[in-house]
Amino acid sequence: AYESDLLVVKMKNADKLKIVTTIIGILLFIYGLSFIFVFNQGTFVILFLAVVLLLWTRVKSVPATRFFKFLLVLGYIFFGAIMVFIAVAGTCDKASGDEDAVIVLGCKVNESGVSNSLKARLDTTLEYHSINPKAKIIVTGGQGSNEPMTEAEAMKRYLVANGVPENIIYKEDKSTSTNENFANSKKILENLFDDDYTACIITNSFHAYRSRGLAKLNGMNLTTYNAPTPYISMPVDYCREVLAVIKLWLFKY
Repeated sequence: AYESDLLVVKMKNADKLKIVTTIIGILLFIYGLSFIFVFNQGTFVILFLAVVLLLWTRVKSVPATRFFKFLLVLGYIFFGAIMVFIAVAGTCDKASGDEDAVIVLGCKVNESGVSNSLKARLDTTLEYHSINPKAKIIVTGGQGSNEPMTEAEAMKRYLVANGVPENIIYKEDKSTSTNENFANSKKILENLFDDDYTACIITNSFHAYRSRGLAKLNGMNLTTYNAPTPYISMPVDYCREVLAVIKLWLFKY
């Protein structure tokens, strides 16, 4: 009787687990699909996790699948630990507010205007400008195949439209990556100040840690003035950033 009762409990727990993983899997799948038109590595991670959860209790439990599940759990624990590290490390090395210049990192520009992430960076730039109006502003980013103009141009237009003097804004509009943003921005800074200057990075919080690392690879010791990460894209942004940080650690770019 005891073994029978124990079997019933196990079956009930398995049913509950199946319901929970199914619900979470469906929600994650719908969320991932909502980003399908801006598909990136973060979207893939979300969709992969959704499929794993949907199949978790439906795959026959044999030694091979149990070992595979064990590896997946370890992998996602490791993934989550890096995500927490990025979030915490991104809050360090804050700007003092009296820098000579700021580098505003570019992001997606849509036909309808700047994306949510880029708008957050630009609004934060306006906030910084109100604190330190003398700082030079370098806006960065070239033009992607699906963008109506360079990111730098869209950023400059946004800032000027919101009261920033055009003569303190400098465009770096040739880059196609964050690493190139810094390499090209360094040349602008050196032309403006020689080697004697202080500067900070304005980017979304999820991007701050890697940005500082890439700046150091380009010989620049910069602080950050973080913009918020839009809630709607936060899971995708952080998942993508984990993969980018691992690439930075392994390949130094």
